[in-house]
Amino acid sequence: MRFGLTPWRFPAHGPGIDDAGSADLLIDQARRAEELGFDSFWLPESHFVEAARPAPLLELAAVAGATRRLRLGTTSLIVPVRHPVLLAEEIAVLDRLSRGRLIVGLGRGFRPALFEVFGVDPRRKRDLFEDAVLCMRRAWGGAVLCSAGDRVGSDDPGAPAAPRLSPLPMQQPHPPLWVAAFGPKALAQAGRLGLPYLCSPLETFEEVEANWRLVRQAAAGAAGGASTEAERRDGVGEAAVPDRRVPVMRTVFVSTRPERVEAARRALAAESVGWRRSRSLAGRSDGGERPSVPGGSDDPSFLVGVPDEVADAIRLRRDRLGITDWIVRSPSGLLAEEWLEESIGLLGEMAGEMAGGMDGGTGGGRDGRTADGGDR
Repeated sequence: MRFGLTPWRFPAHGPGIDDAGSADLLIDQARRAEELGFDSFWLPESHFVEAARPAPLLELAAVAGATRRLRLGTTSLIVPVRHPVLLAEEIAVLDRLSRGRLIVGLGRGFRPALFEVFGVDPRRKRDLFEDAVLCMRRAWGGAVLCSAGDRVGSDDPGAPAAPRLSPLPMQQPHPPLWVAAFGPKALAQAGRLGLPYLCSPLETFEEVEANWRLVRQAAAGAAGGASTEAERRDGVGEAAVPDRRVPVMRTVFVSTRPERVEAARRALAAESVGWRRSRSLAGRSDGGERPSVPGGSDDPSFLVGVPDEVADAIRLRRDRLGITDWIVRSPSGLLAEEWLEESIGLLGEMAGEMAGGMDGGTGGGRDGRTADGGDR
């Protein structure tokens, strides 16, 4: 099982704030994660909120140049508000800049303001998402992107070349794609597309298990239903099944000091309640699906404890679900920086001890190979 990590210190933004060193702050944390033995480093996307992170691919480009081994991921790159061909190009370029270290977590978005500002009907976000994923897969596969008139591809020596994506990603056929999904329709869509589901760190583990059952059922149904060449080409059905990774994202805090453990448990419980309320309201306002019912207090959405306690809990969940990638969300902003630094160090030791178990294959494209023929 591989361990990934989100930043535990985010740069501040806003009027009067000098954020010229924000890239350095992310780079320092990524280098620290690499030194500690973490496999990957993840950034979210957000818009029009305090400390928004609207361009995670740009930030990861800065991190790529300062690291060598660490894989770089987006937790939820918002697809419906972007042109799919431009997004496919940007992903391909970053994958090459990082020498095949990119993992792309894709999302649909849920905040009403996001869709209003970008002029997108939130009721169409799932359709736009699926169309974009299929378009990007075709583009990465070398398909002609569009027709530019009768002269494209004709025998006329002066005719323009048929437009195809260039450069292509280093990972072939493309970097791993994971899907952040809420609700049965979104989960079924991820399974139908053959893409692993990346859970919210604020869902209980009981919910995560139920959601993975839905994803696997949809994937199994799609595997037997791809009957046309177009469906197989677009990654529907049999062509969509091979990515067997099982990633999860969980908020984890570890300390050797009981008073810190108890304080962290209270803070994270309060955060979970507040998030569920806001998510429920957003689901009502944009016509989307509402989150599932919260789990009981014996099934929290986070793990907090002393090292042995947390390690045992992670192993139990790994064995129950077959987890291949455990992404640690750091409770940035909730706890003192000193506490977070201690937790990250202890988790790094834990990651080293668990590395190699239930690996589940490579982290590259579907066949685990980069475009230059090298194995990752």
